[in-house]
Amino acid sequence: MGKQQKTLQNLFAGSQLFPYHPIMKEPEELRGVYYQQLERCITRLRWRKNEWVQAEMELYRAKLFANPLVSKRYAYALPDYYTWFLIMDLALISGYNMKCISSRKMKDLISRLCYGQNAEMQHKADCLLSVLATRGETMNKLNDREFGDYLSRIQNNISFIHETPYKILVTATMSAGKSSLVNALVGKEISRVENLACTDKIRLIIGKHDEDNLVYLEDNILTLDAEGSKMLWKNMRNTAKYATTSAFFRGYLGGARLILKDSPGVNSSMNNKHRKITEQEVKKRDYDLIIYVLNVTQIGIDDDSRHLEYIKENIGKKDILFALNKIDELNPDRENLNDCLYKAEMYLKNKGFYNPTICPISAKTAFQARNSYQETLDTSNIRYMYLKDKLSNFKLREYYTCRQPQIVNDDGDNTLLEFSGVPYLEKIIMLFYLGVMNQWQPYM
Repeated sequence: MGKQQKTLQNLFAGSQLFPYHPIMKEPEELRGVYYQQLERCITRLRWRKNEWVQAEMELYRAKLFANPLVSKRYAYALPDYYTWFLIMDLALISGYNMKCISSRKMKDLISRLCYGQNAEMQHKADCLLSVLATRGETMNKLNDREFGDYLSRIQNNISFIHETPYKILVTATMSAGKSSLVNALVGKEISRVENLACTDKIRLIIGKHDEDNLVYLEDNILTLDAEGSKMLWKNMRNTAKYATTSAFFRGYLGGARLILKDSPGVNSSMNNKHRKITEQEVKKRDYDLIIYVLNVTQIGIDDDSRHLEYIKENIGKKDILFALNKIDELNPDRENLNDCLYKAEMYLKNKGFYNPTICPISAKTAFQARNSYQETLDTSNIRYMYLKDKLSNFKLREYYTCRQPQIVNDDGDNTLLEFSGVPYLEKIIMLFYLGVMNQWQPYM
């Protein structure tokens, strides 16, 4: 992976800060003045040709104007108070590029912004720039509560994007529910869910530091506010191995420095290239954990057998956990989850995975419950009540209490989301992430 791709991954981990920006509470005229001043600063700094800056300015325009397509110029000056936010927003828009923030051009620009103002304001502006440029951890020099919260969030963003990410490769055969699991973990529809080969390259899903209700996407075209339909397009112009997305993960993974790698299903009859893409990614070992998704109704199929053997041969000492998905499809009159768990454990042991970590889940149910789709899962809906009753009978709390008791609360919330098993899976992922995963207690 090239330097440019790694830089993009870091940038995608940062959150936008519009919910905390005081300019958002101002009339549109003042927001327009603020945007004009940002444009002038970008021009003076000669950042206009930078693709990331262009995407940021497009987003700022969309957020600051009720109708971003209308071009209007404002004649009056920006209040001095917003000078501080201009400086901080320029740091954000640059992608927290320390070279740009500490450049001579930036210092000259700050002098222009503070021209005609008192020496104290100039000194405060210099201190703010110094804090941003050196990733300062405190604001003692500034001692100003008016914008302290915003600066603190900027600093948290900077610290977060420079953390080493924990990488998780998600792999499965087709129709195991891999994309449903990715969507459930993120809490947003990131991957297309169909019974065909939807993922045609490695899709990186990067966790953000804070919720900003935005999804970034780079798939030949860079956008910082990707609509659901855009995210799911197969961009035929992007011949690269990777497409990159980022969002705040809405469950227990929220705020963790994670990268999910959603790989193509390995048994696509339409495209044999998918197996090769995934196997190459497995062999590279550029991940810390593999999540292998198994379909509980198809344990032991030939395609799984071949892929598991390949993983066992190439995973080395990397961690792996198995998500036993689609437990909602079990027929309680004919199928017993405990029997399925025992069958899965014996199957995986025969494949060489000693004492496998197996997490029974219903990813589709978790995604729907997490997003409160009232039209499909209203709490008074017969379907909702049926699912909750069915999944509660699997007694997942007892299952996880026996195998990893530290993740189970005595006072469980007894919601459909809990009964889906995905929150337990997320807690186990966090144990791996934090390096405190205990020995998995086997089924028998």
